[in-house]
Amino acid sequence: MSHVAFVIYRQVYEDGHPIIDQHDRDLGSRVALRVYTDRATVLARLAELMRVARRTTNPFAFYNTAGTPEVLALGVSWRAAPQAGWGDEELIRWYDGEVPHLTDEQREKVWSLFDAQPLFGIREVPLGDG
Repeated sequence: MSHVAFVIYRQVYEDGHPIIDQHDRDLGSRVALRVYTDRATVLARLAELMRVARRTTNPFAFYNTAGTPEVLALGVSWRAAPQAGWGDEELIRWYDGEVPHLTDEQREKVWSLFDAQPLFGIREVPLGDG
């Protein structure tokens, strides 16, 4: 009988960015966090990890894929809107100042900008016959 294990992994970052090659391709650097044998359990744990990360982590510190135009396109009424031409450091400071005033819905909108590259994921690993 063939079995599958489910490994929760965390994306690896260097200087706040995923590790990529000279052609901007993700090198697949991941850190295994825990192994599960039950699909429902691993999905619940992954959802909890993402909930905590979205409450406690500044996404702009890890990703450079979203800038001021994308943030403004969310349609959120910010206390202080980000300014055109801001780079990573300005967006990091802006989010740190803004996040205490965000609702859960607003925070989810910001994090939706980074859904293409989540902090955590699941990899299925086939186990030998046993």
